[in-house]
Amino acid sequence: MKFFLSLLSLLTANLLFAGIITSSTNGNWSSTSSWVGGVVPGVNDTVTIESGHSITLDGSYTIARLVLNNMADIASATDAELNISSGNTLTVTGNVTLNTTISGASTGSTSINIEGTLSVGGNLTLSSTLLTIAGTNAVTIGSGTNAGTMNVTGDISLSNALLSALGVSNQITLGNGTMDVDGSISMSAGAISLSTTNFIESNDDGSFDSKSKTFKYGGNSIDCNDEGSITVVDANSNTSYEFWWDGTSAQTIETDNITYNHLYVKNTSADVDIETSLTNTIVEGKLYIDNGAKLHLDAAGKNLDALSGSSDKINILSGGTLKLSPSAYADGVPPNGVLTSNAAGYIEFYHPTQGLSEDIIQEAVDYPIVKLSGPGTKSLGSSSLDIDDTSPRVGRIWLAEGVFSVDSGKEISLNSSYGTKVIQLDSATTMRIDGNFTTLDTYWSVDRDNTVNYYGNATQTLYELTSDGSTWEPYGILKLERTSGSSINRDLPASDTIHVANRLEIGTEIELVLNQSSYVKMLSNVTFTAYIDEIASTGAITYSGSPRGRFGIQKYLPLPYVAYRDLSSPIQGTTLASWKNKGLNMYGFSGSNVPGAVRNSVHHYDETVLDELNVGFTDATSINDAVASFDGSEFDRSVWRVLYGNNSDTTFAITLEDTGRIYTGDQTFKLKFNYSNYDANSRTDHDGWNHVGNPYAAPINWNDIYNDAANATLKTNGYITSTAYILGQVDRYWQDPGSPGYYGFYNAATETSYIHDSIIPAYQGFWVKAYHSSSSSETYTLTIKESHKYRQDSSAYYKSSNRKKARDISEVGLKVRLESGNRKDFLWLMDFPKAKPEKDINFDVPRFGAIGSRSFAVDVLEDTTWLNLWVNALDINTTEEIEMPLGIKSNSAGEHHLTFENMAALTKNHCLTLKRKSTGEVFFISEGKRIPVDLTDGISTDYVLVFGGDYATEFEVKDPVCAGDQGLVSINTNEMFYSSNWQLSKAGMVMDKFAVLQDEVNLQLTAGNYKLTNLSGNLACGIKSLDFEVVDGAEVDARFFWNAGDTVAQGQVITLAPRDRGNEYYIWKVDGKTSFVKDLLVSFENTGAKPLQLETNRENCVKTERDTIYVVKSTTSLSDHANLQGLEIKNGKIQLLDMAKQVQIFTFEGKLIETLPHTSAINLIQGPHIYCIDEKCLKIMFTPNNP
Repeated sequence: MKFFLSLLSLLTANLLFAGIITSSTNGNWSSTSSWVGGVVPGVNDTVTIESGHSITLDGSYTIARLVLNNMADIASATDAELNISSGNTLTVTGNVTLNTTISGASTGSTSINIEGTLSVGGNLTLSSTLLTIAGTNAVTIGSGTNAGTMNVTGDISLSNALLSALGVSNQITLGNGTMDVDGSISMSAGAISLSTTNFIESNDDGSFDSKSKTFKYGGNSIDCNDEGSITVVDANSNTSYEFWWDGTSAQTIETDNITYNHLYVKNTSADVDIETSLTNTIVEGKLYIDNGAKLHLDAAGKNLDALSGSSDKINILSGGTLKLSPSAYADGVPPNGVLTSNAAGYIEFYHPTQGLSEDIIQEAVDYPIVKLSGPGTKSLGSSSLDIDDTSPRVGRIWLAEGVFSVDSGKEISLNSSYGTKVIQLDSATTMRIDGNFTTLDTYWSVDRDNTVNYYGNATQTLYELTSDGSTWEPYGILKLERTSGSSINRDLPASDTIHVANRLEIGTEIELVLNQSSYVKMLSNVTFTAYIDEIASTGAITYSGSPRGRFGIQKYLPLPYVAYRDLSSPIQGTTLASWKNKGLNMYGFSGSNVPGAVRNSVHHYDETVLDELNVGFTDATSINDAVASFDGSEFDRSVWRVLYGNNSDTTFAITLEDTGRIYTGDQTFKLKFNYSNYDANSRTDHDGWNHVGNPYAAPINWNDIYNDAANATLKTNGYITSTAYILGQVDRYWQDPGSPGYYGFYNAATETSYIHDSIIPAYQGFWVKAYHSSSSSETYTLTIKESHKYRQDSSAYYKSSNRKKARDISEVGLKVRLESGNRKDFLWLMDFPKAKPEKDINFDVPRFGAIGSRSFAVDVLEDTTWLNLWVNALDINTTEEIEMPLGIKSNSAGEHHLTFENMAALTKNHCLTLKRKSTGEVFFISEGKRIPVDLTDGISTDYVLVFGGDYATEFEVKDPVCAGDQGLVSINTNEMFYSSNWQLSKAGMVMDKFAVLQDEVNLQLTAGNYKLTNLSGNLACGIKSLDFEVVDGAEVDARFFWNAGDTVAQGQVITLAPRDRGNEYYIWKVDGKTSFVKDLLVSFENTGAKPLQLETNRENCVKTERDTIYVVKSTTSLSDHANLQGLEIKNGKIQLLDMAKQVQIFTFEGKLIETLPHTSAINLIQGPHIYCIDEKCLKIMFTPNNP
């Protein structure tokens, strides 16, 4: 590609950045006569107001940059001034600079007087470079009559250099209105440090007397140490001045050389801390912590105790927080009489270190809300005061994070004057109680996943919890432990009741004593059933008094549809009457709801009754029949099968609550095998069925039971099968009334499942099959232990196959809808990469066939509850074509429809079609397409899902209008690594064949119609090729004129121009700067390689060209140019020696400032500028002290 170098053409060049507009005289901003060249500044312009000019903003304008200059070496230098009148706004997207650069005895100044609004998008700089003068750079906000507003997004800098007179100052005065700063504030002195020369003040003199003044500060650094100050009006004479710390990140309130009137902490995004302790000389007025804001005392020596005076010197407003780290626990809270807290104000004790502890509540003040945060332990310990309702007064304690520990003998009496007195315990937190309280007077709000740990080494009382004095509040996790000692009691007082919503843990050497008429209620609802975790081998429960204390174990029992449920009980001595009393209706026997009913609805099973499975059921005879019966110490019967439900109300449910003593310790069950000789399959199919009930108030794990050493003889000799069968599920139900009960099983040997996994919930009966190869009658013993209990670490109740549960189902599941008339059933086919081939069993084997070689999950949707089935399916690591049998079941025969949704979950990785085996018919599947299926007798195994051997591929055609050698087609093969063979054709002719061995292949194509074909498998589901077109668009050329490899000297000005000038837009990027003009005028201050790029387009066809410009050190010095033909530079002056010549002066950005056609001496302009005669230019950086 060819590039060209062009010398600077001053007459025709378009310039890189918008112009510099300089004031020409006094006047209004809107007047063309106020500006050199007669142009009112625009949005991209830099505006300079020169010495002696006063400009009044008489409308609302936006500019890029603002400079006020007061530059002279004579005593008569006059002011440069901008007045922003009321109701008008000047928005400066870049920087605002006030410069005073004067030599001599001048008193000139620069000033901005704001009665309207000045918004600075960049930085605000007040800079004095002065010798023996008394000038100022000043910004005044407000006029006394009209309030002003100044918003500074960037930083504020007040800086001095070479000062020798006290009269020099850089100052910002807030007289009336608002000053809002987001960045840092710095005040730096020069060679002579004069601390009074840089300052921000609040003025209350004259017309500003008692006017409202607000300083909003969002930055995180104010540096005025020995170099300047921030001061306020007297707090006693003006109560309307406010200084806000309202940033969006962490801030530190500065204290050196700063005086605040009313100090507001308003940052709601991050903590605000203090540089040092605050005193009355720093905060003359009051300190406010606003709603949502936190003032954080994070180190020793940072406190508020030195703030004294009025009774509300420090105000924690509603929702505000005074936050203390451990080093400030002892002295961070100021005394009452100074600190005033709203009833919804917080004092937060924050401890960042898990495992470490620090005592809280060490100062006798009022604490409306005590918030406890951080992973460390916040302890009401030996250094803590008792919370005695008087001093200190505490309204509420909120444990939001970590541990709250309470020593033995402490008092907690909360004060109701701040609202409801309550201890709030959040999820995943722990309240540890190390002994009994002397007094406990509070209400409670406890999350179900909170832990209350009674942890003392002596007898402790378990406390009833209520939310309002009368309504009980449950514990979440109630843990009973100790640090040392043996046989330590945890006593529930007589007649007291506690409730547990999650679990009860009884640890080593702990004895839970339930005194007379006391009651422990384990709660259950639709989302969770509380349980009693494994009881330590040295743990114990004592039932004391008359009547004795007892447990109440609840079980939420959904009863939609009339169906059988297999029920056991975790309570010793439970009879059928307990279930009847809780709403489980029974029929056909004495004491039941309808004793004279023809059909008995309650049965138990006896294996000794010979013949097949269904023959062994025996009817209940009395409502007083026990749930469990024993043969010595072994369970002989432990389950009743109960028929009940509501076909018209799918939400119908009851809650059982058996009361008494729970079963604890190891439990043994008698298993029987009796050979019936019913048929050839009697031993394997019909005989040896035993109904076993979960004995505990907790779920148990069949995997642990089957594989326990106590049952090794049964397992090794094959005396029991490895499968637990769940028929009559108490937590789930079958949606088809024609199939009463709910059937599922889990095989512990192969880890395979249908509907159910290995977890058997409380109150659940299940089937275990005994076996013997030759004996006619055998009796075995099955042991179920405390250690077989299943720990649920979250409150989500047991879900089937929870160990294999996928993430969000919509991400991984193909949704299948079966339509039968008005009925619509949904399935989810989920891709489990970790599913085990041959171990996750397929659907109902008797109906749908044998177990397949691959695994795939299918979930049935019941409202919002997932039920797992397992079907034959796809091994994700195969490349061959896979057929997955699809079992389909409906209540009616005939034609139905399948609809597939959320297909991206599977077709992202697999090509998918539906095939009917009997006819060979193939249905191409697309999102939402209804596919007819025929179900004979309402059941069909005639259909398979076919997953193509090659993974589906996505296509994307980029830049379709860019023809020639720029048309780009990208083939994305997803994240899969399998190779594919492809054929590319144009207009019916094969152009290329190739293999894709990586994730993406890019093809550059000319205009035309193309077909891309996958030769090794389906391209997408049912599609083997993709047709696409590359459109012949307009040619776009991003080449530009520049000789690649040429060098440029420092300060040399060059023009860059595109070769094609008919495009819609141009974007130049040169050395990190961007411009949107066609012809670019640039020069460089520094040497080195400078990246160069032009991006251009036409009709959305983008092209980009890049190159590098090498800038070398200039060989021409200032003195060399002093004798340049026609130009003399001497003592800071420019003079033309040839009347035929003229000098043109440009900014570094290329904006023409002035043309000098005369021979008089002209002052060099301060700062960097370019001076040119014809096309030869000189770049000069001029400062007054370096002429």
